[in-house]
Amino acid sequence: MRLEVRRLGLSDAVRLLRDVADREGIEYDVDGLALLASIKRGYPRDLLMGLDQVGGLDTAVTVAAVKEMFGLDQTERLVE
Repeated sequence: MRLEVRRLGLSDAVRLLRDVADREGIEYDVDGLALLASIKRGYPRDLLMGLDQVGGLDTAVTVAAVKEMFGLDQTERLVE
């Protein structure tokens, strides 16, 4: 059996992350969730795994936390 998983648009991906974070008691800001959604490119399983990674640090899901978890700060420094 073939199962095709389609990517979610940014607004749907953020909505999914907000719903799960609210149910699981994970603190967040919307910008942090939007960055996470764009990094994970809208794939639901990847979105949930990313939320678990960042939210599992006992910290809020913020832009800074997402950048630190996925090494985006080093990339920006290299580009500069």
